[in-house]
Order: sequence, then structure tokens, then C-alpha cells
Amino acid sequence: MKSAWLTKPKLLPWMMLLLSSILCFLLALRPLYPATANSIDNLKQQRQQVDRQRQNLRKKPDSINNLQQEAKQKLTGLENNLKITNNNIQDNQFRLQRETQLLQSLQGDFARAEVSFQERREATIARLRYLQPSPVDQRWAI
Repeated sequence: MKSAWLTKPKLLPWMMLLLSSILCFLLALRPLYPATANSIDNLKQQRQQVDRQRQNLRKKPDSINNLQQEAKQKLTGLENNLKITNNNIQDNQFRLQRETQLLQSLQGDFARAEVSFQERREATIARLRYLQPSPVDQRWAI
């Protein structure tokens, strides 16, 4: 059974013309398919790259937060070290002042002891000279 539209003689040349033009159009587009395939591959690669970049961007806030936490911990550690160092410096300054005062006191005691020693030495020398027989005295004793 033939279709009614195929039996009409006026439609057949138009149909043939239409089919041949579609065929020519498809044949003309055929060289574009490999280019389309390449561009599709390129688009897929670009999409993968964009996806990777999105993942990296999503990870960045986490890594930034981690870096901030590490920096805060290090800063806290440095602040604690600074407090300990300041306390040690104050303690050392106090000890230095105390030792300086002790040194000054000992220097004063040493100076007084040296003066006392010189006075006693001179007194002892004078006593020994007084007690030592003189050569003049021995002549008279003969």
C-alpha cells in the first residue's frame, strides 16, 4: 500500500530535492564532527580543570584556618616565652642589684680592713723596732 503523498506527482520532485539538500547539508557538516569532538574534549578538560580549581578554592579556607590556628598557637607560645624571659630578666636584675650592693659593702669592708691592716702593720713594725736591741745598746753592755 503506497502512501497518498508519494503518489502525487507534484510532491515527489520536491521531496527528492529536500532529501538531496538534507544529504548535502549532512555531508557538508561531516568535516565539522572531528572539530566538534575536539572542542568537546577541550570543554571536558576545561570543566575538569574548573572543578579542580573549585575544589582547591573550597580547601583554601580550611588551609587558611589551619594556618591561622598554627600562627595563633605559635604567637601564644612566643608570648609565653616573652613573659618567662621578662620574669627571668627582672629576677636577674634584682639579683644583680643585690650582688652589686653586696660587692660595694664587701669593697667597703675590704678598704676598712686594709686600712686596719696597714695601721696594725705599722704598729707591729714600731713595736718590733722598739723591742729589737740596738747595736748601740750592745756596746754598752760589753
